[in-house]
Amino acid sequence: MKAFRIVLAPLVLTAACSLNQFRGPAQVQVPVETCAEKALIDDCEDADDQILPRQGRDGFFYTFADKAGSTVSPSETAFQMAAGGPKGSTHAVRLKGQVANGAEVYVGAGLEFKQSGTYDASTFKGVAFSAKVEAGAQTPVRFMVADVNTDPKGKVCTACNNDFGVAFKPTDEWVRYEVPFADLKQETGWGAPRPPAVDTARLTGLKWQVSAPDAKIDLWLDDVAFIGCPK
Repeated sequence: MKAFRIVLAPLVLTAACSLNQFRGPAQVQVPVETCAEKALIDDCEDADDQILPRQGRDGFFYTFADKAGSTVSPSETAFQMAAGGPKGSTHAVRLKGQVANGAEVYVGAGLEFKQSGTYDASTFKGVAFSAKVEAGAQTPVRFMVADVNTDPKGKVCTACNNDFGVAFKPTDEWVRYEVPFADLKQETGWGAPRPPAVDTARLTGLKWQVSAPDAKIDLWLDDVAFIGCPK
């Protein structure tokens, strides 16, 4: 599986807020010892909708779409993992859908770090994940990191959801992407407040979003983890 660091691209996409989802029974926190275990957010292998309950993280995956006619699967009320993934993996996130034709349209998937409150990831350097698309669905994706300043749940923003992010274009082969927090930027021209950088000590979640009008979506995601383990 190829691996490389995402390079920022000048692509403007509209950010979206997370929506309520059906959620299975929460798991108890599992103690871990190694840095790799602490950094792993979810490898999807347990096939449920909750991220791995460790290091105080206990959030869930979800999907979202605009109300202008875009469609999304899994539905916004019943998230499910799909069979498949990179070599050796049995399950992964599979986001399918169709983006409507309009000015502010979007489809995406995300995860929350905690069911309430924010998460301190300041000891890490960024986030990594594996991604691919099915043939015929090669459209730009914006990866975003939501924090207390951009997420409405933080009760700070007056123009919310302009999360710090980066655009990339997945291929039909699994690729490992590494995204340093320092490389993330808000979109220009909107959002309030506009802090200089993502607040890594008060994160709320991650999102992967497609906002190209008329885009067909068949995006796979797996093995989400923090990078830059503290020494």
